[in-house]
Amino acid sequence: MEKFKKEFILNTFIISMVLALISSWIGAKIVVNHSELSNRDDWAVPFFVLFLILYAFNLVMSIVNYVIAIMVNNFIVRLLIFNILGLIIAVIAWVSKGGSIYLATFIYLTYIVFSIVALVINQSNGNPQK
Repeated sequence: MEKFKKEFILNTFIISMVLALISSWIGAKIVVNHSELSNRDDWAVPFFVLFLILYAFNLVMSIVNYVIAIMVNNFIVRLLIFNILGLIIAVIAWVSKGGSIYLATFIYLTYIVFSIVALVINQSNGNPQK
């Protein structure tokens, strides 16, 4: 239970923030470069809007990851459930936004990084694949 709390705090306060910052910066540049009406230097507003949306999404996924960790005892099954959920959400976002591969990539990046953090924390506790 302690490692789940450690993972949740790390995902919530550090990993979610860094993922949202990087994804928002890249997303804002893409939005500005594909917009015909805006100046190329006006990326602050899209950045902050994307940051708030992606940070909220990452926080929700961090909570979902924590709940799955508590409910499922097997580590591999837990990661499998979490990543299948991620693929489903990424595909839904991709289809609903008319094939925006950038949005689906940003969304699924959260699941990949959270899974890597879970693997590292699980390995550091000496419980490989448990």
